[in-house]
Amino acid sequence: MDYRFLTEHDKKSAFQLHNFVHKTLKNPELFLPLIENNKWYFDIKDTYGAFVENDLVGMAAMMHGEDIMTYAEMLGLSWEELGEVFVCVHPNNRKNHVATDLLTMAVEYTQSNKKKYACATTHPENHSIKILEKLGFYRASDSEFLARQKYPRILWQKDFEN
Repeated sequence: MDYRFLTEHDKKSAFQLHNFVHKTLKNPELFLPLIENNKWYFDIKDTYGAFVENDLVGMAAMMHGEDIMTYAEMLGLSWEELGEVFVCVHPNNRKNHVATDLLTMAVEYTQSNKKKYACATTHPENHSIKILEKLGFYRASDSEFLARQKYPRILWQKDFEN
């Protein structure tokens, strides 16, 4: 498995992976779409990729800026000090620690970008909960707002020691 930051050149592969993972889930609510109507909710330059023989099989990113303001407010934080992480792995490459490796990289990248906190959201039945807990995230909110969304979510938080 090779890991590296994605580039603009990888955007098509990232789009295909994202859509494939979303479409193949038995319960599509487990996965929050991060690309809708050609709007990307993350920046490709803040995204790590996992490759097998030059094929993108997983990705994890840090999202930051005003797009995560709602989560920052729910956590009582400033959006400038928070980075949101996500992971997406092709079904054929799960159970190989790819998601753990990618999320670890995204969390370390978040901290290296001078963020004081990381957050993530998951569906209540998503298997990535175990990975988040292993990486030191804790359940921060089950708010009414998150429960009423098209894709119900739990908000997770990790505090960085400064």
